[in-house]
Amino acid sequence: MRPFFIVLAAWLACASSGASPLLDRGLTAPSAVEPYMAPALRAQVDEMRASVARQPTDSPKLLSERAALVWPWANAYSLTGRPIHPDFPWLIARITQRDPRPRDVADFGPALDWFIREFSFRDAYPDAISALQTDNLGPFEVDSHVPIRQQYVVGASIGPGGGFAVATRSYEGALSIQSDDPAGDGYVTVTSSNPDVVFERASVTLPGMFSGSLGGVAERPYFRVVSGTLEPGDVVTIITGDTQGGGAGLKLPSQSSSALRVRVFVSLTSESELFALDELPFYSAGLAATALRGFGPSIAGVDEPVRLSLRFEDRFRNRASSGFSPVVVYDGPRVVARLDDLRSWHEFEVKFAEAGPHYLTARTVDGELEGEFNPVLVEANPRQRIYWGETHGHTGFAEGAGTVDNFFRFAREDARLDFMTLSEHDLWMDDSEFEVLRRAVIEAYEPGNFLTYLGYEFTVPPALGGHHNILFRTPEARRRVERQRAPEQSLMLKTLRAENAIEDVLVIPHAHNPGRWWSTDGDLERQVEIVSNHGTFEWLGRAFLAGGTHVGFVGGSDDHIGHPGIRPLSSERSGSDNFGGLAAAVSNALDRDALFDALRARQSYATNGQRIVLQLDVNGEPMGSTIQPGHVEVQGRVVGTGPIWRIDLVRNGETVASREYFDGSTTPTGRLDLRLDSETDPKERRSRSRGWRRWQGYIEVEGAKLNGFSTPNTENVYTEFARLSGEADNRVEFFIRTRGAPKNLELDLSDIDPDAAVRLLADSGKDGRIERVIPIGDLPAGGLSIDAPSGKHMDSLALRWVSPSPERDRQFSFDLDDASPEDTFYVRVLQRNGGMAWSSPVKVAATR
Repeated sequence: MRPFFIVLAAWLACASSGASPLLDRGLTAPSAVEPYMAPALRAQVDEMRASVARQPTDSPKLLSERAALVWPWANAYSLTGRPIHPDFPWLIARITQRDPRPRDVADFGPALDWFIREFSFRDAYPDAISALQTDNLGPFEVDSHVPIRQQYVVGASIGPGGGFAVATRSYEGALSIQSDDPAGDGYVTVTSSNPDVVFERASVTLPGMFSGSLGGVAERPYFRVVSGTLEPGDVVTIITGDTQGGGAGLKLPSQSSSALRVRVFVSLTSESELFALDELPFYSAGLAATALRGFGPSIAGVDEPVRLSLRFEDRFRNRASSGFSPVVVYDGPRVVARLDDLRSWHEFEVKFAEAGPHYLTARTVDGELEGEFNPVLVEANPRQRIYWGETHGHTGFAEGAGTVDNFFRFAREDARLDFMTLSEHDLWMDDSEFEVLRRAVIEAYEPGNFLTYLGYEFTVPPALGGHHNILFRTPEARRRVERQRAPEQSLMLKTLRAENAIEDVLVIPHAHNPGRWWSTDGDLERQVEIVSNHGTFEWLGRAFLAGGTHVGFVGGSDDHIGHPGIRPLSSERSGSDNFGGLAAAVSNALDRDALFDALRARQSYATNGQRIVLQLDVNGEPMGSTIQPGHVEVQGRVVGTGPIWRIDLVRNGETVASREYFDGSTTPTGRLDLRLDSETDPKERRSRSRGWRRWQGYIEVEGAKLNGFSTPNTENVYTEFARLSGEADNRVEFFIRTRGAPKNLELDLSDIDPDAAVRLLADSGKDGRIERVIPIGDLPAGGLSIDAPSGKHMDSLALRWVSPSPERDRQFSFDLDDASPEDTFYVRVLQRNGGMAWSSPVKVAATR
């Protein structure tokens, strides 16, 4: 058989005569091309296809010209509902990122030529590449081993050299596959119904999201036909996690998914020319229930009906699939609801007769399971409400997993969010996928109950402006300004302005791939994401403020696995050990325009995933406002999801006042607190935020009795730990990671001698090693702080005696007499359980 690209080139050359050199593959003559392109674009495409048959893309000029033409062709093609290779948009983005150079021609020219040939072939033979089939999509149990079986009915014949590649996505929760060890996990096999066909196991180098290395390339299994020919109608069976050789199967992540990602590619001729097959939506579900989790509004009126929701969840925070029993909901000692239906999720109404904070709990009738709700602050006549939402999340349209519809359903039901945006990466998105997002936004929208906003993530490297989440007020008649046509931040902002009314767009720079705070558009960029699954990045908000742009603060999870609003736990070492991120919008009503206006007016605050109630008034103005120079009076209230540790007032990036509720002492109190902290500021422009610092070591007690210990703000019990060291009863080993926010290890001590001490070892590898013996009988007031330098960064450890207060409701005030023009102020809240909140900054006007 001749190489496929030669066959196709010959077909292009003789298509006008009706001859088809692909008839020997069992195909009929070329079909009439569907009229899915405008005539002018069709003429240009036909000319380019003929040109590629004569001359490959071998110059920067051809690379640029052809990429610019293939992009609208592919988008028009995608809108017909036919598949686009998942990395094709990524390829165009890479080509258009800059004026092509000779090296770019070598890197991207052959791939671009292949996609031109692929689209041409699919146009001519729409049935040649068939769809995958299966008899079992799931659900499969999370954290289990399963075989996943797919079948492919051959459409066009596949001879020696052709075959099948199998790959999975590369992001958190990815599936591990291999084709070398039949007794190992994730063993892949490919067989066929044709007894004359023999496959050999090989590998293929894949870039992009299915390489197994995000941003790189890696080898993936390829099963090459070495003898015989697969003919139309033959059935090929692909098993990922085959158990026949003694393997346990394919290991599934511990997070449930509405669409696990097992991608199959087929080649008719060689592994260098792969057709991507549409993915089948295999899905997984949670395990038996181990806890309850409830949600309600943060602000409610006295005696008004309040909608609450409750879910059963497993040990990984997935919605449970079994173990349901009747539940009683309590407001203190008072029963407010009984839920007798045996199901995984409930929605019900209650009323609160008394003003003040209410901390609801839930318990199964048998007493086996229990859980808490977020605090509800009840007021006689609420002046404003707090609405919770996500502005940053992904599904399988990007390098994530899960379906679009399930993303909205999870947000509405499981996480009980009030508003949300699904911000897929433009780097991997085509017009058809954006249209799917737009329709989903329209279908999921419930006025007064659940608001949805159309959006996407503009995704360029830091040197070109960084990542930005872009939200539109309404979904109708919107066009994304994607990286492929605006490869740099300033052009993206300029194009958004040209194509939309300014008041209908909100641009939110990304937390750990930051935007250009020194060169921005304050009319569009009115919020900054300062916390996400990836860590805490308060430095970025301060940088925008210091640069003169008055921004508000929001959090966004950057969820990639279909769990917006509730970060699931991973049973394996994950990319994040942070709570997540949420945006709180302060608005008079759950109305699409009112809430969007509130976000644009910076009437918002950020949390790291916990639904902390934060109310703030500065000189009679709400958070996010502009005030006049002079005296500043800050009044506020925090109703926490845990005991309040500290409330800080931050002025021009520096903490200038604090209210401490986690008192330190020079006298041993029995509670010894070790705090670990690391900063995330990259210290230079056009750089990503600094990564995680890993604190691994131990703390050993001498001259005191260790009664117990805890890690009150450790998020993932499967990836971070504190434990007794073997047989020793006075040494606690720990592994804790920090990225922009402190984490604590608390020791419960008694029988403390005057000369008691702790031996501390914290080894962070390349970040440095701290080893100290510290007398604890006379720690100074405020504790002992230890510098932990790492290159350009100065991290810290702190040791002090504490007397934790259980109070979760705190009213506070700060007074400053010398607010100067252009000053900025915001409040930071820290809880004992690691919960954090940041008000949107108030800015002092330049002049009266």
